[in-house]
Amino acid sequence: DGLAWPSCVLVPWRGAYGDRVIRISALSLPLSDIRPSVAPLWWMMLPPSINILRGLFWCGYQDAALWFTTEPAPPSDLCCRRTNGHADKLDDGSDLAKWRAARALLKAAMRPVGEQMPSLDPVTGEDVQVLIRQYRAAAEQASRVATW
Repeated sequence: DGLAWPSCVLVPWRGAYGDRVIRISALSLPLSDIRPSVAPLWWMMLPPSINILRGLFWCGYQDAALWFTTEPAPPSDLCCRRTNGHADKLDDGSDLAKWRAARALLKAAMRPVGEQMPSLDPVTGEDVQVLIRQYRAAAEQASRVATW
């Protein structure tokens, strides 16, 4: 999970200034581009069953497909946007520039999100939508237990 590393000095694969890095988090960390809606933190130490983890995997697949098919809204607050010395030009690190650069790397047009996933998990042979529902139910239940 790349958000845990403070800089690219310690972790060179994290990217240098000007690189377009898509931040992915399995822990729902706030600054990531692709993340699950709910993932209990204690699952890092006490992971759930394999089926729940397969559901988390397919949720991540679905979240990535959704990220690639949904253009981010441009920021509306100009005071918070970085520029490269030109007031009229956004920094290449903006979410929209990063999304456009990632989309340019695709070799084929994106199909709708629902058509991008297989119906059966090739490893377990189980229905992918059932695995996703099992993951979401387990994550919601674990989150409710944590709030008590």
